[in-house]
Amino acid sequence: RLCRVGLRSLFVVFTTGVAILVRTREHFGPLVDLVSSCTSTFTAFLMPCVFGLRLRGIGGERGVGRLELCVNIFVIVAASTGAIFGTIQAVEALSALGGGAATR
Repeated sequence: RLCRVGLRSLFVVFTTGVAILVRTREHFGPLVDLVSSCTSTFTAFLMPCVFGLRLRGIGGERGVGRLELCVNIFVIVAASTGAIFGTIQAVEALSALGGGAATR
């Protein structure tokens, strides 16, 4: 019970810190882009492919066929590339705004 209260309190403190540091709309958009490019790509594209390959295995009677393996590898590579470029672009947008978020 104490662990749950501590974890919830930590989330509240973290959310409050983000709200204090990101006071204006022009700083909030790039921050959401950064979080989204890191987490949404993994949740929506990478993890389902990896888990599917891991659960079914490669080859064999019940395993993933060659075509399905190629499609999964393509999705993993394309999603990873998109996540990398999205993260780079979000970091550039945040750095272009400068450190003005905390001073306003």
